[in-house]
Amino acid sequence: MPLGGQAFEEFTAAYLREVQGYVVMSHVDYFRSKDMIEHIEKKFKQGKQGREPRQGYWSDIDVLGLKKGEAIVVSCDENCSKKVDSILKELRYAEEYVRKTYGISNIRKMYVFAVCWSPRKCPEKFKKLEENKIEVKSFVDMVREFINKLRKDYKVLGVRGKFTDPILWALRELDLIRTCLGKEILPPIPREEKYRQNIVVEVNQR
Repeated sequence: MPLGGQAFEEFTAAYLREVQGYVVMSHVDYFRSKDMIEHIEKKFKQGKQGREPRQGYWSDIDVLGLKKGEAIVVSCDENCSKKVDSILKELRYAEEYVRKTYGISNIRKMYVFAVCWSPRKCPEKFKKLEENKIEVKSFVDMVREFINKLRKDYKVLGVRGKFTDPILWALRELDLIRTCLGKEILPPIPREEKYRQNIVVEVNQR
């Protein structure tokens, strides 16, 4: 079974904090005002042209990261079920909120997922997101980067003490298991080019 939504968001927040150095907030509530809706719909040609924008409503950002002169907004999707249009809309509004609230123009957008139940659909979906300047990462991507960060800390800082954070502890144990077994224990990253090409060929043959 995939990670629960909130658990996956907490893992993503820990990844941004520990690996990428952001100050992180999860489940950031914000109000999509009528003016904001009108601005986004005009800018990206969303919704029916010429109609009055609907009333404002509340929404939230799954994970928001901030550091000097830069921000990142993340859409978390544990089972890779969100549609492309939904992700684009979610992140465009989040980007606009951060720009207005924090006065930051350098804003990264990222989509992360834990498990892809329909791998044949993934390549096309990822390509569309990346064409819209949205970074895509899987749970395995983040775990690998997390473990590499821990290994680097071991070598540079000599950090081998106990971890009180459950995520860091679990990742350290995974790395210890890999060391004891003498082989990689994580599955291949499903977004590797070879994987994508094989899937595309298989789809075209159907």
